[in-house]
Amino acid sequence: MRLLALENLSKVYHKNTRSETHVLENCSFELNKGDILVISGESGSGKSTFLNITGLLDKVYDGEYTIRGQAVKKLNNNQLAILRNEMFGIVFQDYVLVEHASAYENIIIPLYYSKKYKRKERRHRIREIAQTLKIEDILDKSVSQLSGGQRQRVAIARALINDPDVLLLDEPTSALNPDLALDILKFILSFGQKHHKTIVLVTHDTQTLPNVFNKHYQLIQGKMTLS
Repeated sequence: MRLLALENLSKVYHKNTRSETHVLENCSFELNKGDILVISGESGSGKSTFLNITGLLDKVYDGEYTIRGQAVKKLNNNQLAILRNEMFGIVFQDYVLVEHASAYENIIIPLYYSKKYKRKERRHRIREIAQTLKIEDILDKSVSQLSGGQRQRVAIARALINDPDVLLLDEPTSALNPDLALDILKFILSFGQKHHKTIVLVTHDTQTLPNVFNKHYQLIQGKMTLS
């Protein structure tokens, strides 16, 4: 069965006004377990909007969206929240971290709403992910004290912590130096392949992709009008 399927997906801002803007137009595609989709395009081409809809953060759109054959529009807010937490790991372009909380407290948030890991397993899980991302030494620091690169790795750790089926990554390496960015992308690919995860990656750095993903990905460039 298809994991995710979007049919004739469209998104219009300021509908029926003079400033009406079409950011998504009749997007239709499907993703199966283990697929890798890379999206590249100019700012304003609909990339982040597409991720928000796919990750169940934006419910206002035209078209049909199904997850494992279930129509998303038939789910209530509580059902959407549970499905989002269990199904998706999301890395936002602006991190969306809790500034006054520690890195550890940010990373653990998805586990509070999940049954995948028991309470006694949480600390080990966080240490495991933190060590891989080389942030174990900043777990007790407040997010407000972290650099941009450290924040980005904390955001990636939070996205991975609940072992999601789908990783939605919006410029996950934009604040990192080239060497660390390459290491992070390789880690994401290794994690995805090892655990059969579906990956949707938005990036401007298409030059690095062949060094990381080889030929095992689908690249979409330009405005988000897919078929």
